[in-house]
Amino acid sequence: MTQSLYVASLEPDSGKLVISLGVMEMLSRRVDRLGFFRPISSGPAENDSHIQLFNNRFSLSLQAEQMVGWSIQQEFHLKKVTDRFRGESARMRGAYLAAGWFPSSSYAKWSAELELAVRVALVSPYADADLHENKELTVAVNWFFNGHRNKLTTDVSRLEIDDPMGETSDWRFRLQWDVSL
Repeated sequence: MTQSLYVASLEPDSGKLVISLGVMEMLSRRVDRLGFFRPISSGPAENDSHIQLFNNRFSLSLQAEQMVGWSIQQEFHLKKVTDRFRGESARMRGAYLAAGWFPSSSYAKWSAELELAVRVALVSPYADADLHENKELTVAVNWFFNGHRNKLTTDVSRLEIDDPMGETSDWRFRLQWDVSL
């Protein structure tokens, strides 16, 4: 008998969730063990509405972190900033892409609290000219406590800052503890 079934689509909002629910409902009557996996999620697995839905509806024995492969976040900004004191304005642009992976989603022996992450960012304080672009590449290790309510992060970044005084490159090491109430 087949061990895995994947529901995929070439575009968003195509009905994958409804199809997956129907297939899981059928399988739940014939199969003893069911699972659910999202290769990519846009945030913490425990906050993913699809994972919560399948976990609650079918009483799956997996932790939320085991049901997602990569979490990906991205943003792009284009804005006009006005310095009221000097009366000057500038258009700025920036973007970042952050991806995280819980090794426990692929390797059972790894702790579910561990996440490996990478972040790439680009900021241009002068969007009208391709001058003075600032770049960041960060590699991070996150350890979660109490679900995703507490997080200890250590990261190393390579920063490249192009300013009017000249280009500067530097390394940054950071240790941070995030607490959500």
